[in-house]
Amino acid sequence: MAAYYGGRLNFTEEQFEAVLYALNLLASKNCPLVVGHAKVEGGQAALPLAFKCQGKKKGLVLGGDCPTIEEVEEVFKGATLETRPINPNVKDKASLEIARELELAKECRAISMSEITPENEVFSKPFSRLTGMEEQVRRAVECMRAAQAYGRDAVCLHTMLLGNPGSGKTTFARELHEFGRAEKVLDGEFVEARADDLVARYVGHTAGLVRAAWQRARGGTLFIDEAYKLADTAEFGLEAINALVELMEAGRGEVVVVAAGYPAQMSRFLEVNPGLTSRFSLRLNFDDYDAKTLEHILVDVFAPERHVTVAEDARERLSGACLALTRAPGYANARSARTLFERWLIKQATLGAGGTLTDAALEAALAEDNLASPGKHPMGFA
Repeated sequence: MAAYYGGRLNFTEEQFEAVLYALNLLASKNCPLVVGHAKVEGGQAALPLAFKCQGKKKGLVLGGDCPTIEEVEEVFKGATLETRPINPNVKDKASLEIARELELAKECRAISMSEITPENEVFSKPFSRLTGMEEQVRRAVECMRAAQAYGRDAVCLHTMLLGNPGSGKTTFARELHEFGRAEKVLDGEFVEARADDLVARYVGHTAGLVRAAWQRARGGTLFIDEAYKLADTAEFGLEAINALVELMEAGRGEVVVVAAGYPAQMSRFLEVNPGLTSRFSLRLNFDDYDAKTLEHILVDVFAPERHVTVAEDARERLSGACLALTRAPGYANARSARTLFERWLIKQATLGAGGTLTDAALEAALAEDNLASPGKHPMGFA
């Protein structure tokens, strides 16, 4: 038997993204959800929410119906979920309204970060998690502000992101979308597609795939990663590019197209159709991270995400490792840093885990991957 619950979820800044994933997990498992905007109270966010769940166990993963209250509580384990049953009746108009809203939410949809961003913006502001991208953020925000002032169809927001692997292009695209949602410039979803998603196996079907992706992204962002691969996919890739150009012209303002890829290959992509060059008015370059930035990512981004700290005596060795990474063949920026971080965690667990990543564990990780000397070729960082 179905039941209604309402209350609030309390969580820290570090748990913000995890909470968003948890909410969308429940939505994907047929759990009707209604959320409000979080407010920061005492260093924590308090998110009002209501949901509908089953009175008997159905199974979050395998069940066809919405989950049980126990399963909802398990998903939010680690945060503080305060709820109470809602019993809609004619004496309680507020409960009736909540129950009605939950029933209308039967077609569960994805929840965006902007929907649960704290109203007083003490933390979790768009772009706050990016490192070394101040100029790119400034230019993108200027365009969004202009669209906010004069209308989405008055300013071309289509954007091209140019950079090597791991330089933050995908993260930037998602943050740009969330900023557009927060500023009420965008009201649709973030749809990610690759060349394979937009090219059909049969003649004449490709344009339909492009239109379908456009429709899913209407009001929001269509992000095409490694867009240059469309230019390398024979005639069907050209069909996809032509269909995209037509939609960008006929549906001006409907969708923000963000195309990302490596600089040299993206030049080839633009040459395929002369109309592409003029339609991507904003082009942002993402340089490779230097050693100092890599160290910042490891210490101030990756470590807090895993609720660990870096021992002071490990910092000197870490600085040398980051410099070695930047000089290594196959250097992939933040991806290389994450691989090193994961090796470090593995060695730390072997040496006794704990909440501090030690110099000894780092030395072991570097030795295993031949990173102890900048002159040696590292393994596993391609």
